[in-house]
Amino acid sequence: PGAKCCVPAPHVIEFDADGNVVRSWSGPGQGYDWPSAEHGISVDYKGNVWIGGSQTRPGQDGSPPDGMVLKFSPDGKFLLQIGGRGPSKGSLDPTRLSGAAAIAVDPEHNEAYIADGYGNHRVIVFDADTGKFKRQWGAYGKPPTDEKLPPYDPKAPPAQQFRIVHGVRIANDGLVYVSDRLNNRVQVFKRDGTFVTEFIYAKETRVSGSVGNVTFWPDATQSMMAINDPGNFQTVFVRRSTGEVLSRFGHYGTYAGEYHRNHQMELDSRGYLYTSEDFRVQRFKIVNGVRPEPRK
Repeated sequence: PGAKCCVPAPHVIEFDADGNVVRSWSGPGQGYDWPSAEHGISVDYKGNVWIGGSQTRPGQDGSPPDGMVLKFSPDGKFLLQIGGRGPSKGSLDPTRLSGAAAIAVDPEHNEAYIADGYGNHRVIVFDADTGKFKRQWGAYGKPPTDEKLPPYDPKAPPAQQFRIVHGVRIANDGLVYVSDRLNNRVQVFKRDGTFVTEFIYAKETRVSGSVGNVTFWPDATQSMMAINDPGNFQTVFVRRSTGEVLSRFGHYGTYAGEYHRNHQMELDSRGYLYTSEDFRVQRFKIVNGVRPEPRK
């Protein structure tokens, strides 16, 4: 217990659309390494749950760095571990991750794309069932490097390396969207890592960066994206085809409807927006009449 009132929550909790707990389960178990600092949770097209970990150095309590992602069944049965505990072996090594922030599974090829980005500087792809390494890339589709970058300077040319690969998403048309948080940009690739384009947002932003992750509007063409902007405590809606900013909302605060440490955002099939912070999830509804077009 943390106090008379409270005990820690399970690591994974599933809620229904009204916020009622459906089921829950907790982390450490036999046969796998549980992260020291859980980061990023995603549910793939088969219903399996993927979890990463963001700790890149030993913790004050002696906990080891997180060099893995884990895959579980919906009820918490362990299925797969990619990587393992310990420090980074470098951004070219396929056997250990370093601070994996997000996972996206491509249903067309059954491949897991990992934003291996707090310690390493890459997107890395594995077979989603066997964990076999497939490919990896860095910024602009080049081989990833561990070259130390100077502090972010909005007046400097765009960095040729990822700073924090904080999110990865695969659109229905096969394009891969990578959130390079501290470089304030989204880079777009083909599945094989070929660079397509990039969009830079709120270029002057420092501190937490302006692109935490992206999530797609649930119409047939995924015509819009919502971008989580943690540095400015906002949600940004953009047109996916051009990157054009359509609207922004949000401001700093701890009350309902405000953002304190907005870290991830997700749109559901109805167009509701879910945002996660350190200790809460909030749900927002668009009220100006915009609704997703029914999928055909």
